[in-house]
Amino acid sequence: MELFLKKSRNWRLVLTVLAFLLVFQSVGLARAVNVVQAESADSAASLSKALEGASGYLQKADATDWSVFALARSGSSVPAGYLDALEGKLKQVNGKLDSATDYERTVLIVKSLGGDPTSFGGYNLIEAIYNHPDLTKKGTMGAIFGLLALNSGEYTIPSTAVNTAESLISWLLKSQAAGKGWAYVADEPSSIDVTAMALSALAPYYEKQPDVKKAVDQAVAWLSSQQKASGGFSDMGENSDSAAQVIIALTSLGMDPQGASFTKNKGLVDYLYTYLQKDGGFAHSIGAASNQMSTEQALQALTAYQLFTAKKGTLYYHIQAQEEALVRVEGPQSTVSSGTVKASNALEALQALAEQKNLKLDVVDSAYGKYISGVQDIKASGNDGWMFSVLRGNDWIYPQVGMGDFALQKGDQVIVYYGGATQVIRNITVNPAQPKVNQPFTVHVEKSTWDWEQSKEVTSAAAGVSVQIGDQKQDTNEKGEALFKGIASEGPITAIVTGYQKDAAPSVVKAEQSFKVESANVNIRLDVEGDKAHLLGGVVTATNALNALEQLTTKNNIALEVKEFSFGKLVSGIGETKATETEGWMFAVYRDGEWVYPDLGMGEYALRNHDQVKIYYGFNAQLIHSVSFTPESPRSGEPFLIQVTQETWDWTNNKLAVTPAAGVSVELGGKTYVTEEDGSVNVPAGLSNGNYTAIITGYQNEAAPSVVRYEQPLPIYADWDQAADWAKPYIALSGKLGLLNGVGEEGYAPAKYVTRAEVAATLVRLLNLPVPEKANNSFTDVADGSWYAGYITTVKEQGIVEGVDKGIFSPNQTITREQLALMLTRGLGLPSSDAKPSKFKDLNKAASTSVYALEAVVQAGIMNGTDDTHFAPQSPVTREMLAAVVVRAYEALH
Repeated sequence: MELFLKKSRNWRLVLTVLAFLLVFQSVGLARAVNVVQAESADSAASLSKALEGASGYLQKADATDWSVFALARSGSSVPAGYLDALEGKLKQVNGKLDSATDYERTVLIVKSLGGDPTSFGGYNLIEAIYNHPDLTKKGTMGAIFGLLALNSGEYTIPSTAVNTAESLISWLLKSQAAGKGWAYVADEPSSIDVTAMALSALAPYYEKQPDVKKAVDQAVAWLSSQQKASGGFSDMGENSDSAAQVIIALTSLGMDPQGASFTKNKGLVDYLYTYLQKDGGFAHSIGAASNQMSTEQALQALTAYQLFTAKKGTLYYHIQAQEEALVRVEGPQSTVSSGTVKASNALEALQALAEQKNLKLDVVDSAYGKYISGVQDIKASGNDGWMFSVLRGNDWIYPQVGMGDFALQKGDQVIVYYGGATQVIRNITVNPAQPKVNQPFTVHVEKSTWDWEQSKEVTSAAAGVSVQIGDQKQDTNEKGEALFKGIASEGPITAIVTGYQKDAAPSVVKAEQSFKVESANVNIRLDVEGDKAHLLGGVVTATNALNALEQLTTKNNIALEVKEFSFGKLVSGIGETKATETEGWMFAVYRDGEWVYPDLGMGEYALRNHDQVKIYYGFNAQLIHSVSFTPESPRSGEPFLIQVTQETWDWTNNKLAVTPAAGVSVELGGKTYVTEEDGSVNVPAGLSNGNYTAIITGYQNEAAPSVVRYEQPLPIYADWDQAADWAKPYIALSGKLGLLNGVGEEGYAPAKYVTRAEVAATLVRLLNLPVPEKANNSFTDVADGSWYAGYITTVKEQGIVEGVDKGIFSPNQTITREQLALMLTRGLGLPSSDAKPSKFKDLNKAASTSVYALEAVVQAGIMNGTDDTHFAPQSPVTREMLAAVVVRAYEALH
């Protein structure tokens, strides 16, 4: 070893040999049994399998910049939020990275993830490279990766830049060893890896500059001469990394790594396969286990070879990030196919769909680029042919480039259609948006086209198109409207718009719009406020306000008088309070955070789930607009101010009028206060800890009330300071909404775990669900007389809960985050999350039947992970967590 050290010209060689010996000693020849049976590069299936295995291996490993680059370029899923995290790190250092190669590497990563290196986190990374003063001072790698980074996209490099493509090419050509390749630093022997990377950097200029071609040909010949009989290279020991870099280099130059020049018993790709392990990873050396760095390079090489064989570009040059997109192919009389693919441009997306669905494509390569002349033997004819548009967000894009040149963004919908003067559908609007069962409704359709002369989108009514919903089919009138008589059953349904024509291209591209038909019965909260007192209230399942009133009055044995007129029915008396010539019964609906003043009768106005209906006496009685407290959450004994405003609808000017509620009564804590002219009330002594309700009334002697009775909860918690700062606004609001109150003298108990029964009760309040007077529970552990029996009966009947086991609910068991997510998803009717890979690494700890619910509540913004990559499905839920969740759910509903 001492003699070896004296003769060694390179300390890197010593370390490599020592590392190899250590690995070989510890692993032994037995490791060879982990190598999979040798694959063949001639097999597309083998290449696909190897790509999938290497991607899977890296997805399970800790993410590095190069593993993310490899995954992104292969079209595999990358760790969620990686680009955002990279941007955050750049901002932390104010855009100042340690070295030139740090900038170069970051550019390649950002570009592969679809970011813009010229404006990343507010910094121009390309400028940082072309003006870097030390790009080539530390060796060849700075010049190589500088050239790769500057060619990763189409960037403008000023002629005054410190580093241009020309200057870096010149530097590399001067640094090449005579008739050989390149080394890390001058005066070292040529390195296989460095030479291969230099070739990748010079590849865009190979056919354009004679001096580059000469240097490249010499280096390629030298690499071929260095290839061993095994098919590999022995640069500091035979390894997979060198083979991977040479594959990338050759494919960048348009040369086949399986060609005669690089086949020594095995072609280069076949040789790389000999390092493939059963876990999908690649070993660095024969007999060793999978190595992350080697797998990163192998995945890049296999991706480069796949791009080469498919003639879809190279690994580094003008990188187009692969994005997930929906592709739909619409023929002259029907949909041909559709599906979700990953691709960098529209043509690749269509080709990927064709491969996925076994479609026949006719692609013509013309002087103007590639275009589609036929799909499934449907050929272009005359002025009609295959076109494409892209729906990005809510906007149509009418590309002015070919499909192969249109770069995709995440979430794009690529519509390939057979057409002539065919237009796309801009909007499909259903009115009302969620019609009830058997309720007539209208569908309005707008179409869109691009005015090339004026360079703008032009929309118009889609007259004469067909709209099909279920078994009903209607054509739109000149206004683009189609009237439907109603749908017989509730649930989701789809309106399908087509413009198919006989012996002609469609007038419009087929489009669909899903909507929901609501049950005629909805769950609402109804309160009836008389001239002197609150008469009755409760949650009712009804078709309209009059129906709800009839149910409640019957249930409470209160007389109801309804008179029928030519214009509809009017309530003339409730209990002992009768309408007169100057006063009578009115109603309003609290919906989406505001009062609605219907211009229809109680029996005609369509209600929605979660509406709160007030039926009140007094033509001129105003509704309470707001009740606020200052401070917002007063402490025990702390003075506070109450501010009350009132509102009415100005029918003359057709607008809302809001004024201070002066002279109204406020009952709170056993005392009655009267508001000042500005609608305020001072409570100088404050209140002790507890759950309170401020009741605002405007009762008057021998007159109708000035305001409609209103209740506003006010919780005062002894343990307010024990709550987390982020939770305090949610705790305060959940109490004021009457969703979640305190626990008595103990206060709110923010860190206390919540039971399954408590969540059941909270969801019933949140969803405005009726609770039966007599519980009919199917759970053996829910006693009929318990406080939670009715709530559990309700959530069971609504399909929100199923129990923890057959016949067992476990009401006093602490609820887990997984169980809460499942209840919320069912109760709110959240849609299943799309089939994208989850960012959470611990979903394996949740039941397979619950995973969709965890994704759904996160996507809806109702629950969050415990951090960026963990949901903690089995963790308990605290009361402050529940407050945040129910407030977000309430806001989503309203």
